[in-house]
Amino acid sequence: MKQYKLLGLMVAIGMLLVAGPVAAQDYDPPIQEDPSIQQPNDLMEDDEFDLERDYADPNVEPMAIDDPYMEPDPLVTPNQDSTLTPFGMGLTVGGGVVGFTNSNMRDNLHTGGGWEARATFGTKTPLALEAAYVGTANRLDTFGVDDNAALVSNGAEANLRLNLTNTAIKPYLVAGAGWKHYAVSNTDVNTSSLEDSDNVLEVPLGVGLGYSFNGFIADVRGTYRPAFDDDLIRSDIGNDDTGLDTWKVGANIGFEF
Repeated sequence: MKQYKLLGLMVAIGMLLVAGPVAAQDYDPPIQEDPSIQQPNDLMEDDEFDLERDYADPNVEPMAIDDPYMEPDPLVTPNQDSTLTPFGMGLTVGGGVVGFTNSNMRDNLHTGGGWEARATFGTKTPLALEAAYVGTANRLDTFGVDDNAALVSNGAEANLRLNLTNTAIKPYLVAGAGWKHYAVSNTDVNTSSLEDSDNVLEVPLGVGLGYSFNGFIADVRGTYRPAFDDDLIRSDIGNDDTGLDTWKVGANIGFEF
């Protein structure tokens, strides 16, 4: 009997030895609260947030915000060109292709090249003023002159330019008046039907498309120039169907200030 009691006592002691560490792992001691640490319930008082308040009511006065919302800077800022004057000025140079509209003149003159230097006053206004130096050169293909002979012109013109928009890409119309001096060049003799030189009056009429960006300007233009008081063809030829009306297609580049 004593043996059974001793065996039972040993079993009970063994179970206590096994269950004791397991119970110690599952036990969480109480955490001591630090009075210096603000508890969640203390972060908002009842007078700061009212559960019964209808915040969707338009009659409720909104709460003041210490730091108002600031709109972030845009990723792309618009182009802010600046010029010395509010109307804008520009200087351009360029060239193009020049030809004569009269069929008899085309029989004696090849399609040639033209060049110009132009000043524009009013690049940012609807109406602008242009002043330009213009020149052309067309090779002669006729009897009585040397093989390298050419008809060269130099002149000046003033135009009114109507800018149809005030955007970076700007279509426009031009009309004005000009003077041009023609001369037969690169030949030692001239027994052709052309005089050695002539002065003519012109009326430039054109349409173009301009572009501007950060002080850079460029444009393409087509121009028709009727000529008046032209006497380049010798009077003894007796052909009245002649004229120095020209056309030109060209492009210019420059800067705006």
